Amino acid sequence: MRSGVKADLLRCLEADLPEQNGVPVVDATILDGAAVVQMLNPGTSKTFQEYGERVFTPYIAAQFQKSHRVDLVWDLYLPASLKASTRQKRGKGTRKRVAPSTAMPKNWKNFLRVDQNKTELFTFLSQKVVHIPLADGKELYASDGSGVLCSPAESNLARLAPCSQEEADTRLLLHVADAVQKGCTKITIRTVDTEVVVLAVASFSKIGPDELWIAFGAGSSFRELLCMPNEISEKALLLLERYVVLMYDRTSESTNVNDARKQLFTQKSRTLENIPPTQAALKQHIKRTRYQAHCWNQALVKDPEMPDPSDWGWTRDTTGWQPLCTTLPEASKSCHELIHCSCKKGCTGRCKCVKAALKCTALCVCSGDC
Repeated sequence: MRSGVKADLLRCLEADLPEQNGVPVVDATILDGAAVVQMLNPGTSKTFQEYGERVFTPYIAAQFQKSHRVDLVWDLYLPASLKASTRQKRGKGTRKRVAPSTAMPKNWKNFLRVDQNKTELFTFLSQKVVHIPLADGKELYASDGSGVLCSPAESNLARLAPCSQEEADTRLLLHVADAVQKGCTKITIRTVDTEVVVLAVASFSKIGPDELWIAFGAGSSFRELLCMPNEISEKALLLLERYVVLMYDRTSESTNVNDARKQLFTQKSRTLENIPPTQAALKQHIKRTRYQAHCWNQALVKDPEMPDPSDWGWTRDTTGWQPLCTTLPEASKSCHELIHCSCKKGCTGRCKCVKAALKCTALCVCSGDC
């Protein structure tokens, strides 16, 4: 999502759902906790204690004006996961221990770039909100790592915990399902991620509420596993290749991306950035897409079974998980025509061309006259 759009959604998070716009009072409000934290800047809070008592807790308490149940759901930060690798690319922040008397960080966004900071902060805030005084009939649930805290205390949390769902995007739906099982019929999910809309639409008939609202910031023993052979059928690949070709050239008659690449590059003078990916690269991208679909398909499973990412378009190195872009060899290593040397004098055994058992060409510094 573009930063400008996300900023607009975060600003919307500050407003309550306006009843005059047709949004009804609901039985339960399910909150994406990280989105709330991103929106609720510390302001003048000097310590985490002040932030929890003066900023965060009042916001959560206000949600009970339109709901009798409020769920606060956080992301779970698992080591060596795909998400961990993605977060590392967003930049590094500064580690700061979260404790009631600890001074608030000067740079809030920088603080939130560190997974351990967020893990401690989320636990701290969950333990704060469960002590909010509640009127009769009100309920509050707050995820805490793989567990769940609740007020009033409840022993029947089997549908919610322990939970290994890493993303709040999917864990939100698990809380929606629990709310429906316990009698809620009208529910609002408050988030800033468009993926939640797709998940909610896909899960609506399985969960079965009367009304399920998605507010962009305004406010089970059952398992269903998707069988995913990691090989792509020829029929599916043909359809997907044709679709990708048309994305790059609506007039093309090519049915596979390799042919389209050659045609667009040689006959229509397209640059490399404006031609389709190779079939090998496209296959890896399709695998990564299907892996994500599998993750989403288990939104209602508290302890999902995840396949090995290395079978699904990912590879792991010393820095974490990285996309496997293609299984084809690197062009510079496989195309001998691209090999050239920088020898200024007579080419010797150290010359690239000599090592490759090739003759020097006009591409070489020696111009092939060695």
